[in-house]
Amino acid sequence: MSLEDYEWPHEDFEHTAREAGFTTVQWSPVRTPPPDKERDEAFWRASPTYPVSTLMTCTEPRAVLPG
Repeated sequence: MSLEDYEWPHEDFEHTAREAGFTTVQWSPVRTPPPDKERDEAFWRASPTYPVSTLMTCTEPRAVLPG
């Protein structure tokens, strides 16, 4: 399998984010847009069953300055 075709698991992204110093890593589904002429209401109702993507949010602690 070529690198371009490899689907990186969430665990790999989370591990890398923590190694970079982020202490909180959260995953959430991407909100679906409203129906349009190409993708009707039924399409968007089915999308949570087969999610296309998710959003990773990372936060890091604020540095405490001395003094």
